[in-house]
Amino acid sequence: MITLIAAILVFNERQTRGFLGANPALAIVDFTNLSQDRQHDWIAPVLGEELAAELAMGGSVHTLPGELVHPAQAGLPAPTTGGYARDSLAMLRKRLDADYVLSGSYLVSGTGADSSLRL
Repeated sequence: MITLIAAILVFNERQTRGFLGANPALAIVDFTNLSQDRQHDWIAPVLGEELAAELAMGGSVHTLPGELVHPAQAGLPAPTTGGYARDSLAMLRKRLDADYVLSGSYLVSGTGADSSLRL
């Protein structure tokens, strides 16, 4: 009986928030800067925002706003070079009720017009 009540509450909450029958939810976490130069840290949030905008325009996923994603990362171990550990990703998915979590890293090499960005 308690399980049935919990299922009804979750169903009602999802329906109220508009997630029922919607496209899969995608959380994009800030990318990790692998460059030794901290002046390239600004790329991480911009890259995440641009990816979210492009993916949302495609209409096949619902990207969660950064205002929801950033607080959900609180208390998790910092991502390593390879990104978040499997347990941390599972916790993020659970906290955000997200179907997918996208994380990654980038490396800037070179300077000026000769610089390149690797994802």
